[in-house]
Amino acid sequence: MALFRRGLPPIDPHIEADKVVKETGHQREEWFKLLDEQQAFIWTTKQIIAWLKKRTKLNDWWAESIGVAYVEARGLAKTSQQPTGRFTFTMKREFEVEMSRLFTVLNDVQSWAVFDRPRVLTAKGGKISLAFDDKTRAHVQFVVKDSGSIVLQIQHELIPSEAGIKPRDLYWREVLNGVQRRLEV
Repeated sequence: MALFRRGLPPIDPHIEADKVVKETGHQREEWFKLLDEQQAFIWTTKQIIAWLKKRTKLNDWWAESIGVAYVEARGLAKTSQQPTGRFTFTMKREFEVEMSRLFTVLNDVQSWAVFDRPRVLTAKGGKISLAFDDKTRAHVQFVVKDSGSIVLQIQHELIPSEAGIKPRDLYWREVLNGVQRRLEV
């Protein structure tokens, strides 16, 4: 994805809301709703942008800007290949809850609504490290925003192939959805 285009500013997912409406005819949230209806949350960033270019009247720059903003707003996965050839997958999710409560719920892996439960290696200092039977690891970090909400960042590493990323993405979405349900009780 090209971040700079000749004569155009860099892609910025944080453009003022009134400018998004003026230039695209819709609020950013309306674009996000359209993408949610297409189940774009399971697509890669490139697939989201390609769909926006093909199925809407957005120019390339706005398709990239809306696509990048959607990925960021929904906390969708980012992946990278490490020098070892293994892959790392990262996702974020924001919670409106006290840090201690979120930490306690997430640290209780036996309560997770999934079958493959990891072992907790460490749980201290605003971070939980987990080990899975498939020899992968995950690190969960808790970041308190100025607003008081908690951003949970999950980094799942040592994934042997790119094909292993999507199952981890679905896995973590299910875990976090279960955590959210548990917090709402």
